[in-house]
Amino acid sequence: MNVIVNSLILQVAALFFSIAVAKASETTALIIQEKIHDQVSIHRFPISEESPSYNSYEIWRSAKGISCSVALHRSATDQPNGTLECVSVSMYKAQISFSCSANRNLESGAYLFFGEVGDTGENKNFTVWCE
Repeated sequence: MNVIVNSLILQVAALFFSIAVAKASETTALIIQEKIHDQVSIHRFPISEESPSYNSYEIWRSAKGISCSVALHRSATDQPNGTLECVSVSMYKAQISFSCSANRNLESGAYLFFGEVGDTGENKNFTVWCE
């Protein structure tokens, strides 16, 4: 009887540990770092259980009309994931994908450069990750 009780206690303890680890790894924010030379801007978008399953944000628009946005998709079973894309006025587009399970900090973030080379006001470096 003691063996069964001890086994049950260990199973319940393992279940609580698994729940605690899962809660600790939940994504609470989408972070986008915008950088050009020494100028750095950080965009932080909170993510919660109440957040819609799809969000889209414009994060930069240049004076000449380059537009960059991020889209975040959430499902009930997986960590959020999404895309970061930039589109020029002449409809040239660059797009990267990111995963909140893989891109967890600046060092592991997904990176995109977009713009007119040589025109400081018309290009940016972006790194996106989740916390």
